[in-house]
Amino acid sequence: MYLRFEDGTDKLSSAAIADIPIEQKDRCFNRAIERFVKQRYGSSNNKRQGFEVTQKRIDDLSNLVQKINLLPEVSGGEFQGNGISTTIFLLPTDYWFALHERVVGLFSPCPLYRLVNNCGSIERVPNDPVRDAVILQARRHNEISTLLENPFNRPVDRYMFRTMFDGDTYLQNNNKNNNVIEVWHDATVTLESLHLTYLKKFTPLKVNSTYSLDPNSPIYYQNLEFWFNDEAHQEIVDLAVELALEMVESPRIASYPSILNTQE
Repeated sequence: MYLRFEDGTDKLSSAAIADIPIEQKDRCFNRAIERFVKQRYGSSNNKRQGFEVTQKRIDDLSNLVQKINLLPEVSGGEFQGNGISTTIFLLPTDYWFALHERVVGLFSPCPLYRLVNNCGSIERVPNDPVRDAVILQARRHNEISTLLENPFNRPVDRYMFRTMFDGDTYLQNNNKNNNVIEVWHDATVTLESLHLTYLKKFTPLKVNSTYSLDPNSPIYYQNLEFWFNDEAHQEIVDLAVELALEMVESPRIASYPSILNTQE
């Protein structure tokens, strides 16, 4: 990747531009990776294609797709009232963008009771709760009050939704990586777990941290694999080169409009 970067900036054949320190190359790569991911996750690209619309766009980010099973952090403690309750789940530290969420919970059986003949006496015995999986719907915070007051949209039985917020205030720390999912559900439902599919944060390139230039180091860069699929490597290099040239050329080239129209 570094050799391709030097090819793109014409550093292998001439001294046309000033030398780019390796730390600055890393920053160019990291900015290029972030832009590459965001363009393919959303629709901020020249083709206006969303996530995984084509097979190529599926393959571009497939190595970042993660699955995890989360257990409740707080159940029924954040909000309770009018038959509604919430359950808190802490997101993993490498969480970046949510793709799919479903919860597993215990729901009221139907019917609630069964009749049992106990030595000639008919007794009504509660049926066991039913375990089921439910797809979550994402909602905005500013529409929660309206949803809770609407009898057709408020959580009931297997219909529920979630909101998301930063967890630093809730956890009273400053880690900057603790997003929180709050699931709004029927108070009679007990949530057991949340199955989350998400895009993880990429590992930033940083010399002597992510990798080392020392051949004797266990993290020597030539012995490590890049964490994107092979077909995406050159595209990320091209984005990094364009960012680098935008910084060193005089007059500065207009990289930002052209970046959006490449590699799609």
